[in-house]
Amino acid sequence: MATRKSQNVRDLNQMRLRGHLGDDAQVISGDKGVRLRLATNRFYRSQDDQGNETTTKETTWHSVTCWGERGMRYKGLKKGDHVETFGRLEKRNAPRQSDGVEVEFTNVIVNEVALLAPALSSSSADPQADGDVPPPPEDE
Repeated sequence: MATRKSQNVRDLNQMRLRGHLGDDAQVISGDKGVRLRLATNRFYRSQDDQGNETTTKETTWHSVTCWGERGMRYKGLKKGDHVETFGRLEKRNAPRQSDGVEVEFTNVIVNEVALLAPALSSSSADPQADGDVPPPPEDE
């Protein structure tokens, strides 16, 4: 039987995301926290049926929550702001608003949000402005 040398190694649940906000920051639970909808993009190259190289953009939407006084510092963030978040992943079950079916949601609980660049204007910084980014999914 192999010996376990990893007894001094700790598990790590750490998440770092950089992207654009899809909506203004939303104050939740009275004024106990802030929820952000964050879009991250991944670009990759592939070939179409005729052998032509194309670049594909894939957008992922994240639900990001920051609690307490720290979270309230971010309530002024606006749609289109380019931010970087640092936190951890959390999964929970909750009924979906549209039909009441219980589903599992993954949320990012953040400790820190850094504003990298404010939104330039309502159209140029909007992550959906080019028309090929899907809208954020329905909130839980």
